[in-house]
Amino acid sequence: MVLLGWGSTLEVVREALGRIKRTDILYLHHSQPYPLHEISIKHIKRAEKRIVIEGNATGQFARLVRSETGIEVDGKILKYNGLQFSVEEVTERLCELL
Repeated sequence: MVLLGWGSTLEVVREALGRIKRTDILYLHHSQPYPLHEISIKHIKRAEKRIVIEGNATGQFARLVRSETGIEVDGKILKYNGLQFSVEEVTERLCELL
């Protein structure tokens, strides 16, 4: 499984993944969402499942992934109230989507 994020999701996702303790999840963090790196595209195309985490209501990064790879993500973790993600909410949502 590939988990895709960008921007301020880095540390929260790292800690959430540490709590889940799964070794089959690859987190690809992008400091800037565009353009997608070739290595990221390869991992996205090979993954059995793809989940995007991003801080907006419309899933803009997920749409970018689709436009760059032709692949629709399997799940989205979105937050759009102006606050950052908490480790607890990311952990909970990841467990729901796994």
